[in-house]
Amino acid sequence: FGRAGRPGFDTSGEGVIVTEHKKLAHYLALLTHSTPIESQFISNLADNLNAEVVLGTVTNVREGAQWLGYTYLHVRMTQNPLVYGLTWDDVRADPGLLEHRRKLVREAARTLDRAKMVRFDERSGQLYQTEAGRIASHFYIRRASMEIFDEHLRRHMTMPEVLHMVSHSSEFENISPREDEMPELEALQRDRKRACPIEIKGMLGDKASKVNLLMQVYISRARMESFSLMS
Repeated sequence: FGRAGRPGFDTSGEGVIVTEHKKLAHYLALLTHSTPIESQFISNLADNLNAEVVLGTVTNVREGAQWLGYTYLHVRMTQNPLVYGLTWDDVRADPGLLEHRRKLVREAARTLDRAKMVRFDERSGQLYQTEAGRIASHFYIRRASMEIFDEHLRRHMTMPEVLHMVSHSSEFENISPREDEMPELEALQRDRKRACPIEIKGMLGDKASKVNLLMQVYISRARMESFSLMS
């Protein structure tokens, strides 16, 4: 769930969970520890490793494996290895799971190398930061988005091309068209002077088209009425 309160400043904190009634039993089970909370860190390992490389705290696979040993992922892998594709024999053979941690770091490093966010020397295990990696870390851009930018970014691009590229960023994956928003979105798209000066390729039912329109509306400082659009 996370921590409520500021470390070093607060001795206690309060957290509020707002959810649907049908999910109440699930959260009660988590809060009463009858259901263990597993780590989801592997799915974001590459982005977090890049941040450590940019900071300079991880410069090679050995340091990456040591850093991974401080995470909640490592705790859960040793206590419930089956969830993470390991067996109890793996834990007995390597109690600290050092080799598995090195394997995870190597895989994440190769992923970052393909995205040109780091340079990974397979032979020495060294990790070198790149300009793309620094940009991603400083501005919290996901690896998936950096791959999209690397594929489509060119030296000379028009504003419609830039908006089209950015609208496909993975950061917007949770934004989806809603039927009740369509009338207002269509009205905003037609307002070429105050809301949407640049033509959008595709239908508004497409996720990227909605993101493109919302970016233009935000830049144009146009007014929106729907609460879901404003939020």
